[in-house]
Amino acid sequence: MSSYEHKELLERLSQLDKVPENSAEYAAWIKADEHLALLRDNAEQNELIVYTVSDYTFIHTVVVSENSLSPLDQDDLLRWSDPSKSFASYAYGGGEEGVCLD
Repeated sequence: MSSYEHKELLERLSQLDKVPENSAEYAAWIKADEHLALLRDNAEQNELIVYTVSDYTFIHTVVVSENSLSPLDQDDLLRWSDPSKSFASYAYGGGEEGVCLD
């Protein structure tokens, strides 16, 4: 059965990129609460946004197991500034089952 979740995601992203003309609405929009809500919602869906760039949105997804996030290293997060380069990457194959961090 076909999934059309991607079309709904594209429409939602399109709506998020509409800059409000009203100053009060703009003040709320610039905080990106709706963008963050999209990311939280998307993390629980079948269609995961991996990468997207639009006028006012940039999403570059990194999938990491919860075990690898604890303890959280704030210095690692602050030093990472280039989404095309990472400290680790995922690997699939090589005799291993599933995807693992490399």
